Amino acid sequence: MARREDGTHTSLATEHPADHQTARSAWAPIVATGTVECRRGPACRAPALLIAPDDEWDLGDPDAACDAPRAPEHRQCNRATATWRRAAGRRTPELHPAHR
Repeated sequence: MARREDGTHTSLATEHPADHQTARSAWAPIVATGTVECRRGPACRAPALLIAPDDEWDLGDPDAACDAPRAPEHRQCNRATATWRRAAGRRTPELHPAHR
């Protein structure tokens, strides 16, 4: 389940298009090797840049904060982008602190 901004849940199948699901499935065995770096790079919030085989991860899409291509991110890094914008009192996309 994915959580919407209003706090309700939706299935990932309805939240992400089929190509996103296909790409995530293709990345899964590679991430399982423990050799994939978090897409957020220097802005990574996890203790280690590499995504460990047992880490929860999301497939991050390019956004206003990070224009890197679609690739795996630690779940906490992926979901923190909206959090730090809200904490700053802004709803509009802006540059991620690592890209300022």
